[in-house]
Amino acid sequence: MAVGVREYAVGGGEQNGEERMGHGRHATHRVDVANPRAAAAAGREDRAVRVSPPVPPTVLPGPRLDLVLVTVEQLLARAASDAPVELGYDDPHDVLGPRSSPLRHRVPQVLADPSVNPWLVRLAVLRQTREIVGLINFHAPPDADGMVEVGYRVLLEHRRHGYAREMAQIMWTYAAGHPAVRVLRATFTPDNDGSRTIIEDAGFVQVGEQIDDEDGLELVYEITADEFATRWNVPRISSRP
Repeated sequence: MAVGVREYAVGGGEQNGEERMGHGRHATHRVDVANPRAAAAAGREDRAVRVSPPVPPTVLPGPRLDLVLVTVEQLLARAASDAPVELGYDDPHDVLGPRSSPLRHRVPQVLADPSVNPWLVRLAVLRQTREIVGLINFHAPPDADGMVEVGYRVLLEHRRHGYAREMAQIMWTYAAGHPAVRVLRATFTPDNDGSRTIIEDAGFVQVGEQIDDEDGLELVYEITADEFATRWNVPRISSRP
């Protein structure tokens, strides 16, 4: 899905939204993406941080999950290795394995600019057991329009426990409170009813469609940061002087 919800192809696997959402690559062909919300957001008084924007913290906590940042060193080490690397948690499924993670998208980003890493890959760790139940990431820091997308994957044995919804909600809540974020976007394939439910329940509405270079036709949903913050009582993060 790409809240983006595409880095793990929202619409892949069991297509129940409990497992995959958005890969973190960008669609190469956009079709019929009317973007009234982004336009409205851009028309408001500029809320972007001009000095020292807040950096996402190492851990973003939720009711059951901690979203733990994967370091630049861990990303680069896994990219250079044929085997799993130490992540600080039990990792029997090699969650950063290049065949099932956004590694191929994220490594070029951190090589070009390591400072973007706090917006990127996070382990979804079940706090009570310290098990890794999945991965989630923003595709990138907020773009010039203040837009961010999220992609996630829940490991097979941990699906159908509501972790996908919790992971996405944690990331959206952080983003909606950030002064540089104006628009949250989600994309998913039309047959991914689970992702659609998570996104629509969060308040997103469809603004268009796009053609993804790997997943084909995707529906594009958005909500402004202000709308999300109001809906979910999210406080805004003050910029640092």
